[in-house]
Amino acid sequence: MTLTNAAVQDGAAITISRVVEADLDEFVRVSIDGFSADPLVSAIMMPIGVTPKSKAAWMHYTRALFEGCHLWKAAKPDTGEIVGGLILGTVERDERGKWSGHMPRWADNSNPFWHDPAWLPDFNITLMRQLRERTVPAEESLMKGRRYIKGISLFVLKELQHAGIGRQLCAHALSHAKQQGLPIFCLASPAGLTLYLKLGFEKGETVMLDPAKPQETMTVMLLSPE
Repeated sequence: MTLTNAAVQDGAAITISRVVEADLDEFVRVSIDGFSADPLVSAIMMPIGVTPKSKAAWMHYTRALFEGCHLWKAAKPDTGEIVGGLILGTVERDERGKWSGHMPRWADNSNPFWHDPAWLPDFNITLMRQLRERTVPAEESLMKGRRYIKGISLFVLKELQHAGIGRQLCAHALSHAKQQGLPIFCLASPAGLTLYLKLGFEKGETVMLDPAKPQETMTVMLLSPE
């Protein structure tokens, strides 16, 4: 799938294609660069800056996503340089809202990765675990008895943000969900909320991650497949 974006630095088209294992190092590097512009996500990924340990932790998590999700890259077709990325998962919940079938390790809060203090302080697994523990109940309540696409991650290289690449990745996500006939559920940080609203997502519950830090919130967003 090739999308044209005249705002990109060299005016080249952007290609969106599936990530292969050989892309993962660059994919992670670009995600770290892109998320460094988001205060909440960077507080999880790199609370003391980008370090070898924070990069290793993010690679570990990304590999888990690679095993069980759909990963796409946005790249310049002339150089193949990755400039953004998109991660979507498919989730099915029973009538109680609980995960139906085998839970992949990226979604499993009992995974030892989320409880290993060795990642601290470079990668804030404590805040990441809190985020999951406090947002999953809202997801279970809203999506019980449903099969849906979960928007896990969307990022763009920092120097190319606001150039339309994020919108093209969102359009790709919407197309994927429409082909499946499934709604999209995602969590929006304050930095991403405006974009999702412009794309037609409905705003749901806002979850405060830490009462002492009211600016640290995630908002439930839902888009129907129609």
